[in-house]
Amino acid sequence: MHRPIEAEAPVRHDAHTEFASVCLHTHDACDIGKLEHDWSCGFCLRELDAWLRKHSASEERYLRNDESGLAERLRTFGLDTQGRPRMPSRVALGRKRHFGFKKHSRFLDYPEHVHDWVEFEYMYAGSCVQYLNGMPIEVKEGQALLIDQNTRHKVPRLGEGQILLNLFFGADTIPALLEQQRSTRSIVYDFLANSMSQTACKDSFILFDAADSWKLRSLVVMFGCDFLEQENAADERLTPLFQLIMMELIALCQDGRSSASLESARQISVLPALQAIKEHYPDITLNEIARQMGVSPAYLSRLLKQQCGSSFQRLLTRQRMSEAARLLDLGTTSVTEVARHVGYNNVTFFYRKFQEEFGCSPGTWRTRKHAV
Repeated sequence: MHRPIEAEAPVRHDAHTEFASVCLHTHDACDIGKLEHDWSCGFCLRELDAWLRKHSASEERYLRNDESGLAERLRTFGLDTQGRPRMPSRVALGRKRHFGFKKHSRFLDYPEHVHDWVEFEYMYAGSCVQYLNGMPIEVKEGQALLIDQNTRHKVPRLGEGQILLNLFFGADTIPALLEQQRSTRSIVYDFLANSMSQTACKDSFILFDAADSWKLRSLVVMFGCDFLEQENAADERLTPLFQLIMMELIALCQDGRSSASLESARQISVLPALQAIKEHYPDITLNEIARQMGVSPAYLSRLLKQQCGSSFQRLLTRQRMSEAARLLDLGTTSVTEVARHVGYNNVTFFYRKFQEEFGCSPGTWRTRKHAV
């Protein structure tokens, strides 16, 4: 038998409750927890809508202008180099979960902050203006934002009819998403690869014009209902829904319904890859460099082609041949030893690559240099 939603959800003493009561007062700890669900009659959807529109205890406090030391509590999590509150992923995810889901509390100006998780926002009702890296971004009902870690984020006070949903996910979910999307090049793929990189600048975002996407709205609502239904083993059920959300975002990109701050000049720098080739040319591989940079080999290969105009193999061969020519100029090492030193166990193959690079054999190169 279904029972109506109560004024306040049951209090749980866990990471999510702590997130609401200690961290923020800015997101509500979502828990319609023990409510029974009946998808066939749409009960969960109605319950979720009612819960989202009802004032939480935190929102009631904010309506009374009671922020209860919010700024001080935010600072307890640490500050970045510019003095902004920096939120760690354990705050949003907790209990080593892959996902988090919250309603952004209304009636409060949320100060500029940064966080080290990736956030997906969905404007469930109304519209609002947020500030990302200092830029005002209007988000209308049905639109969505994908916000990378380290992005400067400020949300001015939301009113009664403005309902913003926050979906958090950790970096450990990204490799599977990249594998899923590897055959579909999109700015979503670039965004996720950038977020995984150990060297890239992580402060980008994407705005999706999804106001008429019933698929995205349905998936977000289903995700929220599933997240709130029960906590045990929820991630296993949430992962397929989350992947479908990402696929719908890709579809929106392909339809030209997205705008991104991730410009080509701010994509992952290939300098670490070039440095690795220079220092470890005898035995370095594309897979190894990609793993170190936190991207897929195919993605790194595309970046090298875009930014350097050459493939990984061409860059590696050029470095090997340059070193081989230097050693031959010294005149103290045999051609066989030079070949092995630069990574070629097959001397015949080395001869062929050297001929292709310089238009002469290694022996002729050495003779010419010494003749000069």
